[in-house]
Amino acid sequence: FPSHDIPVLDEQWLLYMLAVFGFYIGFVLCNLRSKTPNHTIESVCLANINYIKTIFMLGVVFTLYIWGTSGIPFLSENVDDARMGFASNGYIATVATCLDVATFYVFALLLIDLKRQDNSRLVLYVLLICIFVFVAIMSGSRTRIFKFIIPCVIIYHFIHSKISLRTVSIFSIVGFIVIGTIG
Repeated sequence: FPSHDIPVLDEQWLLYMLAVFGFYIGFVLCNLRSKTPNHTIESVCLANINYIKTIFMLGVVFTLYIWGTSGIPFLSENVDDARMGFASNGYIATVATCLDVATFYVFALLLIDLKRQDNSRLVLYVLLICIFVFVAIMSGSRTRIFKFIIPCVIIYHFIHSKISLRTVSIFSIVGFIVIGTIG
């Protein structure tokens, strides 16, 4: 298990591994349910739309619970102490961070609906992404937002349109300059 200066429960790493394993099992089950195996992002997201929304809402509820017990990091006097209070909640914090993973799927569903020109759930998906951005900002973690942007670019590349290597290189250079400047 990774070793850091920040005390993280070993059980939390076990839960992360179980979550990844659970996503793989869900992917396999989705393919077994269909008559012809379809290994696309679209098929997995559309087959699990209610599951994704439930995980998202659980993440929001558990985040609000942690904020209620240990404070909102962005509004506290010492952001690091509040973030440590968030991380020290163990299993509850692990379920709260499922919000991040569910938001990737919500973004994928948004792109799928745009591709299919189905605007019936567009407002819901944009609202859910805005809720995640609000939670990420209030958690005082720039890394949480950065970890959301990179997978979204990859999802956009595979679902909506191919992103050229030149565009990725330009944005990477600008991103490294910004990160190097503001820390």
